[in-house]
Amino acid sequence: MTNVTATDRKTLINAHRDAPEGMMFYASIGELRKDSSLAPYWLAMDRAWRALNLNGILCVEGVPTLYLSVRNQRVNAEEAAKLHCSFWNHGLATVYVLVDTTQVRIFSATAKPGQAISEDGQLAGLVETMDRTRYALQLHSFLLQLGTGAYYRAHGQKFDPDAAVDAFLIHNLRTLRNELISVKCGLPVETAHVFLARLLFVAYLTDRGIINLPELAGLKTVFGPNLGNMLARLTTVTTKREALLRIFQTLRDQFNGNMFEAATLTECRRLNEEALRQVSDFFNGHDLGRGQYTLNFWAYDFSMIPVEVISAVYEDFLKIEDQPGKRSLGAYYTPRFLAETVIDLAVRDCASLQEKSFLDPSCGSGIFLVTLFNRLAGTWMLEHPKAGYSQKADALKSILRDQIRGVDKNPTACRIACFSLYLAFLDCFAPPDINQYIARKGKLPNILRFHPDQCKPEPEIPVIHEDDFLKPAGKIPRDMDFLVGNPPWADRGAVKGLHHQFARRIPAHLKKHGIASVLLPSKTFLNEKTNAFQAEWIREISLEEVIQLADYRKILFEEANCPCMIVRFRNDPMVEPHDKVEYVVPKVTRTSAREGLVPVAPTDRKSISIQRLLHAARHQAAPVIWKNHLWGSPRDIKFLELLEDFPKLGGARGKTGRKKTLG
Repeated sequence: MTNVTATDRKTLINAHRDAPEGMMFYASIGELRKDSSLAPYWLAMDRAWRALNLNGILCVEGVPTLYLSVRNQRVNAEEAAKLHCSFWNHGLATVYVLVDTTQVRIFSATAKPGQAISEDGQLAGLVETMDRTRYALQLHSFLLQLGTGAYYRAHGQKFDPDAAVDAFLIHNLRTLRNELISVKCGLPVETAHVFLARLLFVAYLTDRGIINLPELAGLKTVFGPNLGNMLARLTTVTTKREALLRIFQTLRDQFNGNMFEAATLTECRRLNEEALRQVSDFFNGHDLGRGQYTLNFWAYDFSMIPVEVISAVYEDFLKIEDQPGKRSLGAYYTPRFLAETVIDLAVRDCASLQEKSFLDPSCGSGIFLVTLFNRLAGTWMLEHPKAGYSQKADALKSILRDQIRGVDKNPTACRIACFSLYLAFLDCFAPPDINQYIARKGKLPNILRFHPDQCKPEPEIPVIHEDDFLKPAGKIPRDMDFLVGNPPWADRGAVKGLHHQFARRIPAHLKKHGIASVLLPSKTFLNEKTNAFQAEWIREISLEEVIQLADYRKILFEEANCPCMIVRFRNDPMVEPHDKVEYVVPKVTRTSAREGLVPVAPTDRKSISIQRLLHAARHQAAPVIWKNHLWGSPRDIKFLELLEDFPKLGGARGKTGRKKTLG
């Protein structure tokens, strides 16, 4: 076949509409815009649609899963490799289907990219190839396998989570960080972390085409496309260091914000020859010494990598900066899809998020705040498709000013949260609009309110508060409509952990009737010593829903020893004890292989009477109620309730401790 006619393309594209239950196919940007449930992914999908020249996106249970691109000409191996690399960088969907005039190629998002043909004669990331007729005949079965996870299991070698863009980026940043803090380079840990954040910001601005590196560095020579090329071509330590200094200083003057403070220039002056060589090697895609995940070329494209990926940096950086304090602080990186689930649960009954305010009391790297910002910004842009850059900029700054707030006691986390939000803000503009914004609207706003002890000036928009939510030195936002987040789980005590303290304090920062949706360790309800806490706390709030994720412990948080749950409650004292709390208890099954999906069977949805919970708590049995409903069927639960009416075996013992004869 030498060409794909318009009729052929339309027929093949529309064939994806006949998808199995639970899936939805969108064949145009217009169709995507009409579905408000896709607001959390709108910005990312819009970028992928344009960059990959897509003809359709398939969503499974509301999560983008398959990207379809149908070309009317042959796509050679080199071009296919570049497309897969862009798809890999995007990191949202799991499968990319590329159709040309000769074949159908199916690529994986969790297989490392290559420049063209690999040593075994295959395209990197290619799962399988087939002709268009076979693909059309097997399409329904193929989509069904995607929905059930069977396709990922059948091609397990091509779907390796450790080969995803975030895993590669974390590995390379970790390696570079370790080199920078080694004896040879000599940077303090905190300095290395701040310096790396600045470098990533430069990489983002470069890849988006917002800045010209040689021009910023004051160099007349034409270099390659990234920072690594520039540093590699400069011959002395002095010229490399001066180039970075000029770049950072110029960006501080142009963009301001909290990314290029005066301290950044001091950090540059600490870089020795070995540190500069390591930075240059990193940005040229070299292996930095561990012999793993080597790409041998610069595969990262920060114009495509979702901003949420930056949050993973915090989880790894905190291990070094706070060891062994990471466990004492109870901080764990929250997976992106889990943050989205927490937010979805919070806003499920809210028709419009306009003018609603959100607080994350332990924001860490900002995953919840970035997810919220993208959702709010995406909704606004869908409603104002013809808005100019000036109107858009004012609207997005108002989201930062009026709708989202974060608190964290860790200075590094606060700076990475600011970095993430700056990227999310800039991601909403085309490069020419960004330059016009800087020229006409001024610099990026300062959004970090430093700890009061530092006596820093008040920021233009105080989004991130460097403070302790439990023992604040300054003023923490109150009267919020929603509170979302992943409070620290530190202290293994059953009733005095930080998560208990956060749970008790949260209502004070919500409006009356305000909603909280937070991740808490499962032991908050399941530990036998928590009866007194439950009896008190459940009366102080209106507990509405609990999603118990105990069976997903190792899938969600590989390093955490304690499973978690999502708890939604309202800032209202309990009024009707006859009310019920919805208890969702999903179980890991063979269909749970797809990250981003937690299947919930009808039998996993249960309800528990608040009155029954309180009665059980008074009799030291509330954890038993939660556990029975977690693992038991309706018949099991009914049987156990009947048993509760019988005397306990302990009551059949005599005062001397000898057993009585029964019957």
